[in-house]
Amino acid sequence: MTYFDWRDFFNLAEELSNRNDEACIRSAISRYYYSAFCSARYYLVEIKGENQFLTRRGIHTKLYEYLKNSDDDNEAELGELLEILFEKRNCADYDWQNTNKDYFSKQLPFVQNEIKKAFLNINALKNNPSNFRIS
Repeated sequence: MTYFDWRDFFNLAEELSNRNDEACIRSAISRYYYSAFCSARYYLVEIKGENQFLTRRGIHTKLYEYLKNSDDDNEAELGELLEILFEKRNCADYDWQNTNKDYFSKQLPFVQNEIKKAFLNINALKNNPSNFRIS
């Protein structure tokens, strides 16, 4: 079975982040988050066999809380990063009241840095296939 490659969301986010447009920047923040979230979810379900993450209801919080409480340092740090990125994604997707025109463009470098950290953790996880590598 061929699965969707979540790196495609990362690559799309890279493209969108180069545009000087609020909608593109907000979308980039969202796609960055989903590239890491879905890669982490894939890792938990397909590699570790944690099938409780197949559900959709409350999945974001369940996933990052599970990782944060892990004894594995890489999983725990990944959970922390996903929680931060989840908040940034929610703001980018749902906040219409923010009137600071540059807010999201100023948040973008932070999100890009946190995403890179998240993928470093994903790549370092034991038995993680090399196809998660993001350069």
